[in-house]
Amino acid sequence: MSRKRFENKVIVIPGSTSGVGKASAVAFAKEGGKVVVSGRREDCGEQVIEEIKSFSGEATFVRADMASRDDIANLINETIRIYGRIDVAFNNFGKHTEAIALIADYEEECFDAHMNISMKSMWLCMKYQIKAMLKQEKGNYAILNSSSISGVGGGWPFISVYSIAKSGVDSMSKSAAQEYAQDGVRVNSLGGGFFDTEMIHTYFEELAKFHGITKKELDDQINKSIPLGRLATPQEVANTVLFLCSSEASYITGASIIIDGGMSSKYL
Repeated sequence: MSRKRFENKVIVIPGSTSGVGKASAVAFAKEGGKVVVSGRREDCGEQVIEEIKSFSGEATFVRADMASRDDIANLINETIRIYGRIDVAFNNFGKHTEAIALIADYEEECFDAHMNISMKSMWLCMKYQIKAMLKQEKGNYAILNSSSISGVGGGWPFISVYSIAKSGVDSMSKSAAQEYAQDGVRVNSLGGGFFDTEMIHTYFEELAKFHGITKKELDDQINKSIPLGRLATPQEVANTVLFLCSSEASYITGASIIIDGGMSSKYL
């Protein structure tokens, strides 16, 4: 019987009550991982736990709001208390909605909210995760941070605050990768395109309204801009997440791996 890729590994996933985070949590558990599911919505979190337990997987839900420093610290502390260690962290969160405006029209409160969630909270997660990993025996630990092609490919119009924050995530990931490589901690970011998730569809509704078109019209425009002609399924993204966090990717660190159906190939 072949050994599962994450057998006896502890994986913490801030932002895993739906979408890509949920798909990744389930996939990690199917590969033998002990998964800490986290997010603000307890009911959704418990549904993920039930799904994982339905195939005898192991998972625990810890409620955490990524806008709260205390919640972030508690999430890592609870992971250590329950499982004694952290082997993998997939930081899958960011403020995507309420980000559409001309750069001169953003309110300061909106700018600060996006910087705090998408960049500062990502830093706090890495801070506590790395400190926990460094206390463990030297090994092959992995941190993967959710980013965006809007950050990798330069600023995008009308969502500049989001692009700025995601550019910061990429830079932090690369810096951390260089600083902790000798300690056995790999750090990468995932430059995501458009995924078929609740969050993306809410964003599309806001974007369509901003441009004065229907969501159907926007959906058609988006699909035409993607060489593969469609959004990615959460499971397709989860497949990439698991690879990057596994020993199969042991020589990949400091990279921003793009998964966008070819959308950014015309400008990167």
